Amino acid sequence: MTVKLGDSGSMKLRGQQVLYMTALHESCRSSSSASPKTGFNGAAPFTHAIFDHVDRKTIGLSMQSLLLTFGATPPTSAAAIVPWRPQNSGGSGGRQVRIIAVNGKDVSNVVAAIDSGNPAFLSYVRGSAMEAATRYPFSVTFEGGDTLTFTKAPKVNGRATSAKPYSHNVLSLGFMANFDITFDDSNNKVYFVGSRRDIDASALTDGDNVV
Repeated sequence: MTVKLGDSGSMKLRGQQVLYMTALHESCRSSSSASPKTGFNGAAPFTHAIFDHVDRKTIGLSMQSLLLTFGATPPTSAAAIVPWRPQNSGGSGGRQVRIIAVNGKDVSNVVAAIDSGNPAFLSYVRGSAMEAATRYPFSVTFEGGDTLTFTKAPKVNGRATSAKPYSHNVLSLGFMANFDITFDDSNNKVYFVGSRRDIDASALTDGDNVV
């Protein structure tokens, strides 16, 4: 994976270093009830060290090009711009978003963590509205009104992902795989940019922004 540090150039990371970046804190490993972590988050030692050398607390993640960018400029347009809130897990650094509709039907009290360390499409609480992700097409509408629609299972490393039951709702790596993602930790927003044929183009706010 290539990592770009602001305007200072890029470096290559070997597999073990990437695994280190997505590791959980020991306190999270020891408790099954602990909230999930976003893989590349501001609380991890690696990202904390990187943030000391860039102007903004932003992380860009592109699964299509295997590019991780620190100090990225938030995009001016996106398929979805979603506000996030820190999870109540003792400062773990996780990012949690609110979902207001699933497959076009309004829902209430549905939140999901964003976790790039989880290889599924997404994880859901049994019986919750998010369980609809086991069938396609599947869409979610976020707080703010932006909607993302998936017509089939996204792929990670060439393999189709699937929705899996879990103790809480998680938007996993498969959910992010078709997008260039920017986590803006200064303004608590997540930007989902671009589309593949796996995503319904009608969900885009900028039809020309295709990766």
